[in-house]
Amino acid sequence: MTPLFASLIGAGAGLVLGLADYVVLGRAGDTARRDGTRGAGSIVALIRVLQLILLPVAGWFLGPLVASNLAG
Repeated sequence: MTPLFASLIGAGAGLVLGLADYVVLGRAGDTARRDGTRGAGSIVALIRVLQLILLPVAGWFLGPLVASNLAG
């Protein structure tokens, strides 16, 4: 497996996890806003966006590391 292919797989996996987390945290933020928890909605919104950006980037760099360790 080439390092570029491993990076693309890692970024794809990070994107899938980021999108799933984006949806879950969106529902949690809506619940926090509805319950009137002060400040929680904006913090959750910030974390949603950061994870949507950072998880694919982390996957891009971690994909080749994982692939090289599993290849033996």
